[in-house]
Amino acid sequence: MAIFFALIAFLSWGVADLYAAISSRKIGNFYTYIIVQLVGIAYSLILLPFFAGRFDLYYFFIAFLLAIIDNVGFLFFYKAFESGNVSLNGTIAGSFGLVTVLVALLFFGEILTPFSSLGIIFISIGIILSSLRLKELLKGNLKGVFSDKGVFYAMITMLLWGVYLSLIKIPIEEIGWYWTMVPVSLMLPFLLLLGRFRKGVLEVMQNKINIKSGIIHAVFAFGGYIAYYLGIGQGNISLVGPIAGASPVLFVVLSRFVFRDRLNTQQWIGILLTLGGIVLISLS
Repeated sequence: MAIFFALIAFLSWGVADLYAAISSRKIGNFYTYIIVQLVGIAYSLILLPFFAGRFDLYYFFIAFLLAIIDNVGFLFFYKAFESGNVSLNGTIAGSFGLVTVLVALLFFGEILTPFSSLGIIFISIGIILSSLRLKELLKGNLKGVFSDKGVFYAMITMLLWGVYLSLIKIPIEEIGWYWTMVPVSLMLPFLLLLGRFRKGVLEVMQNKINIKSGIIHAVFAFGGYIAYYLGIGQGNISLVGPIAGASPVLFVVLSRFVFRDRLNTQQWIGILLTLGGIVLISLS
């Protein structure tokens, strides 16, 4: 069942990322984030009577702290799409499987397989090729080293999501997937203390902006979260994480039908190596 849930997360996140890119391009990362928070609150309220289960304040607090990491990742993710190449930055951000495997090795004692080792090498080389201008790096021109404006945000997203999606196993094993998911959408009540967020929520609620793509993104994103939580609750992170993390493969295929962002040869080689590495890790 762990593999089944991982595949559901793979499909859900692949579609979610496509609509994240569409929404970020249309209305920006700020409004897209607000929509995700509102949909997350709706998810939590609807599912409360059916899946609440056991509650422990200590592990809920851990889930809340990890949710802060996840939410910051969301903001960087949308910013990467808003400011840069969709296929490139989606692939880099989606390489969080590399980080989940490394964290699982360090903190959960899971074993690195030959496929995982090769996948890590592929992803590392792929990210370097796709995200950096090697000529500028060799010249020492650090300002022009990134190949795309969104690469920096995508890399931060990869690191943050990798940490979150690996350490989240700790509260899931103690309080289940529902109470682990709830904190992801609990940031908004605190952010409402800021005037900009209050205004943003009102604009979204009054339908003053185009929210359709954002809602579709949020529905699939949280569907992927639930499937992922259920998966790692029944299997190893190093198994479920990389399969779910292979969603950039689906995303890149889908995005080519929607966006016409141009890539140079080096970036294409990097993307293909990264995607290949993600697949190798998922096969481990």
